[in-house]
Amino acid sequence: MASTLQSIGEIGLLLAALTGTAQSQAVKAHDPGPRTGVSAGGPIDNLTPGELKLFNAGQATFAKVDTVSGDGLGPRMNFDSCGGCHAQPNVGGSGAKPNPQAQIIKRLGLKNTLPFFITENGPTREARFQKTSSGATDGGVHNLFTIVGAAGATGCQLTQPDFEANKRNMIFRIPTPVFGAGLIEQIRDTDILANLNKNASNAAKVVAAAAGQRPRHPILRQSRSTPITRKRTTTSP
Repeated sequence: MASTLQSIGEIGLLLAALTGTAQSQAVKAHDPGPRTGVSAGGPIDNLTPGELKLFNAGQATFAKVDTVSGDGLGPRMNFDSCGGCHAQPNVGGSGAKPNPQAQIIKRLGLKNTLPFFITENGPTREARFQKTSSGATDGGVHNLFTIVGAAGATGCQLTQPDFEANKRNMIFRIPTPVFGAGLIEQIRDTDILANLNKNASNAAKVVAAAAGQRPRHPILRQSRSTPITRKRTTTSP
């Protein structure tokens, strides 16, 4: 009797599992799209007044729209502010929708051609060429626009990269959120070097490049402001 009840119970569990599997297969994943409201990008709790002042100043600089005459915008650029590309769900995030790059030519009066891969409802992008015209490794950012036609750019005749001719040579990158990057920047160079030396066997896994060492990856370059490269070089704006 006990064995019969056990068998019935096992059959019931099997049927329940099969039913659950069938139901889960019938439900399709749905992308809810960008979240509404602001849920990121603010200062962390318990900052000192000095730290909060530093955060606010940095955020304002990041969001500031640059001009040619006032700020030295260009001569090549992807946009005229860092915060314009890093905007979702808040300043410092990823690309917004609609893509602001699609309107910069009209807004600034640029005598540029909108690259074929930049669209109103498409992603905010930067472009990298995998190879140079001579076939050598490139990997660097090739800015989408020039300041030709902008206020304050009289005499500039710089041309845009030939994106059409490099369709098969391009790779793209969307804006990477920088939330928390300020905390990373507070790590002392001496601590990074100490950890690098302490874990010499895992040195190949360490992204930072010590002073005087040339990064192997062509996209990683030495920082101008510090002997340690903590992140990939991007063009700003």
